[in-house]
Amino acid sequence: MRAGVEEDRWIIWAIEAKQQKKVIGSVGIWNIDLQRNTAELSYGIAPAFQGRGLMKEALLPVLDYGFCTMSLSALEAYTEQDNIPSRRLLEALGFFEAERVDDAGEDGKRIYHMIGYRLEQNGCPIESASYTQR
Repeated sequence: MRAGVEEDRWIIWAIEAKQQKKVIGSVGIWNIDLQRNTAELSYGIAPAFQGRGLMKEALLPVLDYGFCTMSLSALEAYTEQDNIPSRRLLEALGFFEAERVDDAGEDGKRIYHMIGYRLEQNGCPIESASYTQR
């Protein structure tokens, strides 16, 4: 993981529970494509902390960093078709469904039915109306 960070292939932030002062998840920007000026989001949070709005809170500054600091034109995210909470999170952040992909995964033993979401930059800083669906 350290090599990817040092080579600017990805950026990772920890999510800390304020009261417990422990890491409960992470968010990141990876698959950075300088030719297309896009990157992909990664995110995950411990099950005990899901459904509380914490991931949305954690992703907003990451979107700001991607669009306003890195000057990306779009961010993409993939989630399993059946992961309704993840899909709702992305849609609440303004992402729109861009594609559907079937992926065999690393071991090839299971087919993952993925949905690719996309959010395009439309001004900084982040405001609720700053991003457009295209």
